[in-house]
Amino acid sequence: MEMSAGKDNEVGAIAETRTSEKAQSWIPKIIKKRVCSTFIEDNGNGALCQCGGPRGTHGSNATGDYFGAAIVSQWDSGQHSSEYPTDAFGEVEFTGAGRRHSHFLRLSRDTPPQIVFTLMTAHWGVPSPNLVVSVVGGEGQEKVKPWVREVMRNGLVRAAQSTGAWILTGGLREGVGRCVGEAVRDHAAAAPSLSQKKVVAVGVAPWGLVHNRQQLVNAQGSFPARYYVQNTSQDTCGLDSNYQAFLLVDDGTVGQRGGETSFLSNLEDYISHQRTGIWGSGSIEIPVLCMLISGEAKMLQRVDQSLRKAIPWLVLGGSGPAADLITEILEEVSPGSSPSSPLPEGGEGGEGPSTELRDRVREKVRRHFPAEANLEKLVDWVLSIHKNRDLITVFHQEQEGSDDFDTVLLKALVQASKRVASHASEYTEELKLAVAWNRVDIAKSELFNGDIHWKVGVTHRTTTASTVPIATRCGYNALLLSWLLTPRLTLTN
Repeated sequence: MEMSAGKDNEVGAIAETRTSEKAQSWIPKIIKKRVCSTFIEDNGNGALCQCGGPRGTHGSNATGDYFGAAIVSQWDSGQHSSEYPTDAFGEVEFTGAGRRHSHFLRLSRDTPPQIVFTLMTAHWGVPSPNLVVSVVGGEGQEKVKPWVREVMRNGLVRAAQSTGAWILTGGLREGVGRCVGEAVRDHAAAAPSLSQKKVVAVGVAPWGLVHNRQQLVNAQGSFPARYYVQNTSQDTCGLDSNYQAFLLVDDGTVGQRGGETSFLSNLEDYISHQRTGIWGSGSIEIPVLCMLISGEAKMLQRVDQSLRKAIPWLVLGGSGPAADLITEILEEVSPGSSPSSPLPEGGEGGEGPSTELRDRVREKVRRHFPAEANLEKLVDWVLSIHKNRDLITVFHQEQEGSDDFDTVLLKALVQASKRVASHASEYTEELKLAVAWNRVDIAKSELFNGDIHWKVGVTHRTTTASTVPIATRCGYNALLLSWLLTPRLTLTN
């Protein structure tokens, strides 16, 4: 009898694998990878191309154009790599990890984000998010500070579970990505009964940086690919088994960081214009929040580009160079602060930063990044970041702690919305978020605390929408009844 049940399970697994394989057979026709097409000699090592790959891994087409390569001094992904059908996609089984399979995809950096989002939600079955938190910085050999680990564990992951969020990181077994993976694992083990909304951790990493990536290559797709996981306390660039999905962005480079940045920025922007709920049936657009932890000099460009798309940021002050620089700049010009000599906002006519402002910013950039050669470019990025400072919230762990991190996230999103929303609608959006996240406690402490004069019609429409679960509506109805019976509030029509 047991043998028969075992065979049934095996047959069912095979049938499920074939179904999954057939359902994703379209992927190589639509989604591409990138391969270096022009060997441009590395200045320090003639056997290497500037893409990071050795001469032997390049085809004859890439190495044959000696004249063309000779007149080019800098390798560029757009000009010196070509697209081909992707050869790495499907599911990955982490050998020795003892957990479910994860989805993965090798994709060109130019892949349209809407294709990827649809693949994840409609084909991979990843639940559509109520919030996306994109964690950047803290990569490589940099040691993550203990308090940052605590914020990841007791703050971010718990908030993600309560709100139905996606957490985007590099997804590798190093730095902040590893911290998030361990926090997701420990959270699932400690509170399985509370995990109806599972934390969805998505790794977005450069394909050419992933350790043992050849184990994932199969032109027909892998269902699953077997990926060996070595239990080690040392950081590596291997995939972290605690992530539900991996987007491995290919810009044609090998062993280099940053190739995923442009795609990730486009994905964040695309998701921020989609609506919550099944097939976008919700009443609000999906909030997207970027979180900066530490970060090197190049991270300033990443922050600047994202702010230009009106994506809000939460900066962890005290976590490392880029985050500390931004914190210092913002706190010298933020309303309510009392610096000894506040920075001037602009030059003559308010057309741009004054000479004094630029000089003082340059001084601070030099102090945080003394070895950087292109100092003026960093100054330009910081001045642009300062210009969009209304979209940035600074988090100080010693002042706020990690216990109410979901409240911190909500406040950061609302603060950013003030830039584009009127006073009335600003708080309506906050209420919608609290409803969508099923956080009656946040609505009570932040919205119905006596400071805001609500219109009854607005609260009724927001909390009785058809997309709000019945249990949530009951909690908010009780809160609204209590609010209506409180005489110290003045109601406006």
